[in-house]
Amino acid sequence: MGSPLSPALANIYMEAFEKKALESTTLKPKCWYRYVDDTFTIWTMEIEKNSALPFLDVLVERKPDGTLGHRVYRKPTHTDRYLNAESHHHSAQKQGIINTLIHRARIISESRHLAEELEHLRTAVILKSGVFKKRNINTVFSTVKKVAAAFPKTCNNDQIQGPGVYSIPCSCGKVYIGQTGKHTNMRLKEHKSHFKNNNCTLYD
Repeated sequence: MGSPLSPALANIYMEAFEKKALESTTLKPKCWYRYVDDTFTIWTMEIEKNSALPFLDVLVERKPDGTLGHRVYRKPTHTDRYLNAESHHHSAQKQGIINTLIHRARIISESRHLAEELEHLRTAVILKSGVFKKRNINTVFSTVKKVAAAFPKTCNNDQIQGPGVYSIPCSCGKVYIGQTGKHTNMRLKEHKSHFKNNNCTLYD
């Protein structure tokens, strides 16, 4: 340790060592500063409390026998506020929220925690919706029209009784697109007549 080269050699070794260590670790420090053998490090991680560690909306618990258990996890800031049961929403939307919460409880909570989770949901969710009924107001719910409703349904040639745009496929692979002010059905018959008479000119 008395050699003048010792600090330089130690520093070279530590640089190589820490570079390999920091590149291979799964948890990266926010900062890492070193002077010889002293380091200043900021490293963020979540440590288990009471043998439990949250992951997304699952609380993973370490059991005394070494196995892992699981249950629904809620952040400390969670308020159990969902869609107000007395709001003017369709009952199917309100029921959908309840179904989602129950489904989550069943797939996340192991059997020993399921009853507790369902009881929590029962007390957190109010199933009443009677503000408008109390005031004798009748409400009617209707679905939003889909884009397809703005377009007419397709029909065959016998059902075409007005002017419009039409297409005629050809055996060569091309398609003729036409527009007529006549009845489209009549215009198609004219095209057939011209082809039958070997007059292949398409016109409107």
